[in-house]
Amino acid sequence: MDYKIKQEDLDKIYEKAHGVQKSNWIFIYESIDAIPNGDPYTGNPRFDSVKEVTNASCYRVKRFVRDYIEKSWNTLHPDQKQYLLFGELDEDFVRGLKQKSDKTSSGVAIQMKYLREMLQHIPEIADATKSENKKGKKAPQDAEAIFQQCTDTRMFGGICSEQENTAAWTGPIFVNSLNSSMNKVDLEPFQNTSILPSNIDKDAGSMGFRTQVPYALMQILGGINPLKAIKTHLTADDVKFFYYSMWHGANDCLTSSKNHVSALMVNINYSDINMHNSTTYIKDLIKINEKDNKSLRSFQELTWDFSALNSFISKDVVKNAEYFIDDMKEDFVKEFLKQTQSVSSKLTRMVF
Repeated sequence: MDYKIKQEDLDKIYEKAHGVQKSNWIFIYESIDAIPNGDPYTGNPRFDSVKEVTNASCYRVKRFVRDYIEKSWNTLHPDQKQYLLFGELDEDFVRGLKQKSDKTSSGVAIQMKYLREMLQHIPEIADATKSENKKGKKAPQDAEAIFQQCTDTRMFGGICSEQENTAAWTGPIFVNSLNSSMNKVDLEPFQNTSILPSNIDKDAGSMGFRTQVPYALMQILGGINPLKAIKTHLTADDVKFFYYSMWHGANDCLTSSKNHVSALMVNINYSDINMHNSTTYIKDLIKINEKDNKSLRSFQELTWDFSALNSFISKDVVKNAEYFIDDMKEDFVKEFLKQTQSVSSKLTRMVF
């Protein structure tokens, strides 16, 4: 049996996958005097007490993307609106359902009804709605058609379990379940006060406590599978939009507990579609100060080592690589370009 994939067959696969490449990616950002990702059980930052690092879950990273699309992109580009399955519910639409005494309770089911109404200009969805009205079914058979119109389901997949209208997609873009800071961290208590009393019987405000991280350099790891992109209709433009939204979504996530600054993103495309793109291969490609890094408090204190990244990109299995970098960090840009000069023919800057 010949296990080697013929080039013409490989070309057909990439054509069906809309140009999406088999790849791994690395996203590095700063978290300063903040909670990189809160633990829902404790309310404190996620923390690995053995390694003394803080963690960010895949859900936090996907929320960067969804929040940016919903709150920034759709406001700045109303003529290029992106729909989301797992976005915020439209308040006016929910209010209308209540007025109609609609019994829909599931958030996903409500969102599916909203999307169905918003996407009636898509023939496949409009036809399914007409068919439902004729046959009296509980829901139109349009779940996959709606999924195809949602940016987040094309990227990350999704599940719909409406009666008689089900779909389950596994997303082609995956994010490591837990992503650790590159440096060891301290958890510091933080006290805050409120001028408002905690209840009506008290005259004075209350005091609150939380734990935050003084400085964490977060490294998020993930990959993309073009074979799964065929199912979800993810395109090469969607991949670029994912990187763009993740970068700006981290920067835009600015609250009293979130203070992030995107620093570097690297995408590595493989020439072999059978390449096992586990994040195990890429987690140690970029290294920082090994000594006393628990005391780090600013980006300027970091020292970088990209030698492992260079060696990896030099391998025949790597087709090419791209990077995006914070140009405001001028010394860092110079250091990155200097250290990666040996692979500059395969490493180019992302263009958004």
